[in-house]
Amino acid sequence: MILCDIKKQIAELQAELEGILDHSSLVILVKLLAVLESCYSIASTQAQTIQQLKNEINRLKGEQGKPTIKPDKAKSYSTEKERKEAEFIPEPSKIGFRLTKE
Repeated sequence: MILCDIKKQIAELQAELEGILDHSSLVILVKLLAVLESCYSIASTQAQTIQQLKNEINRLKGEQGKPTIKPDKAKSYSTEKERKEAEFIPEPSKIGFRLTKE
């Protein structure tokens, strides 16, 4: 399982705890969820550390890292009129000539 899937399942289990009526089983489940959450946090920090170490190893090998790609900055149109003008596509001009078979 991926760590984000585990996080979603933990959240779902916490929501279902309110439906348990037996107090002793509720206490046990809460403790088990606490252990599970701590394991999740350890695993997520270890995954980040592993990725940082892999990046450092690749840097020391002389390889280039991932390029930072910045998103295109789209022009924002402040008025409805400017937006309509930007969306308007003029028809091509009909000035020109035709070749005939003659």
